[in-house]
Amino acid sequence: TREDFELLISDNASEDNTEAVCGQYVQRDARVRYFRQPSNLGPIGNFNWLLAQPETEFVLMLADDDWLDADYLACCLALIERDPALSIVTGATRYFEAGARPDLVLNTNLTDAAGARRVLRYLRHSWSSAAFYGLLRTSMVKDALPIPNVMGADWLFVSALSFSGRVLTTT
Repeated sequence: TREDFELLISDNASEDNTEAVCGQYVQRDARVRYFRQPSNLGPIGNFNWLLAQPETEFVLMLADDDWLDADYLACCLALIERDPALSIVTGATRYFEAGARPDLVLNTNLTDAAGARRVLRYLRHSWSSAAFYGLLRTSMVKDALPIPNVMGADWLFVSALSFSGRVLTTT
């Protein structure tokens, strides 16, 4: 429902027809920018590269298997634009698998005044790192980069963002 966005695609040296497909989107829509990595950077390297690019106030990453409701961006933006202390706004996550009933995960709300308390609460009480793919405040993202290339890197990144600002899940 929001049309004022820019879509950056970082093709991590795929070996299929991703470049051709993305080229069609670039030709049809001026909001789409496509970048092809010369070699595979690995997921963390690709995330770091992509997150360093935006010159916008907010950034939202999606993986190749993510889907958003039509009003997802508008709902997240309505919250994060009103509150400069928010680092992440994310929606409820639904996991779909082979015809099974979708699992609904309500991501953590981290609203304590102290950053250290938010991080501790996240690490103690959340089993999901879905906030990694929430709407992120770019200034706080750039302060949290680079994401380390280690096991649990997504948890470390969300922890760094939750230290910088509060985290909300839309309902």
